[in-house]
Amino acid sequence: MHYYLLAEKKQLPMIRIFSQAIQEINEYKLNLYDVNTLSYIEIQKNTAQIESVLLQNMADHFDQTNWKSVMNDFFFLKRLLMEKAEWIKGRTSPIIHSIIKESGATEDQLKCIEEKVEDVKDRLLTNSKELLSFERFVIEHVDELIGRFSFQKGIEEGELR
Repeated sequence: MHYYLLAEKKQLPMIRIFSQAIQEINEYKLNLYDVNTLSYIEIQKNTAQIESVLLQNMADHFDQTNWKSVMNDFFFLKRLLMEKAEWIKGRTSPIIHSIIKESGATEDQLKCIEEKVEDVKDRLLTNSKELLSFERFVIEHVDELIGRFSFQKGIEEGELR
């Protein structure tokens, strides 16, 4: 459907961006095929690209490359928070599994996960400073994202491991 709408408007550059992004997403997904052998950093890089490569490619097209790292980290943070919420409910995911495995934590696994969330959030907020007048926009959206998952955690507090 996207291709049809873009073709109808004769937006060939955007069609190329979409098709390139789909190809890249599939390649990053293949990299995650055997997650048990990958480190947290490798899983983070591939997952972040899967989540944000279309928007990063669009940023390249419009010469807005300073947005790329912000988009990469924002969408990875969103994914990490979603997977943390699922972990709290008792489900597992490759990202959370890799954090726990690399930390070697047996006792305070939630603390290890929270540290990774904070690392990504801090990097995101640092990178947003490059966006000058849009820094506040990014901060507000990060706060909203964190708040959304904190609210969810508060509701599910009885299900905490």
